[in-house]
Amino acid sequence: FDAHDGDASEVKLWFLRKRSKVVEIVAAKHMIFTLTQAGICIAFDHRTLKRICYLNTAPDEVIRSLFYNKSNESLVTVSVFRDDNYSSLKCRSTPLSRIALGQPEAGFALFESEYLGWPGFV
Repeated sequence: FDAHDGDASEVKLWFLRKRSKVVEIVAAKHMIFTLTQAGICIAFDHRTLKRICYLNTAPDEVIRSLFYNKSNESLVTVSVFRDDNYSSLKCRSTPLSRIALGQPEAGFALFESEYLGWPGFV
């Protein structure tokens, strides 16, 4: 699997376009998710080894962690964004069925009523 795509025009932050080490790997159903040190998350089809989609739903989203929720077959991503100077966490749950279709934007926000901001999170 290669998580790097130097021609990723939808990614606007320069440091997200550089090749980066894979820091997390999550397997769920027929998919494999990789998270790079730069914050890019990519879904691959385990059977074909082809990239399905990027899970970064905004051009300035930096994903920091992944979690597979077996109870509802979804992937939870924890992200920070440039618009608030990367100071607060945003959690999102995306059904695996939608990721398999290449629709990561079909997820929904979690913990919207909670403020997860620096220095309150580690």
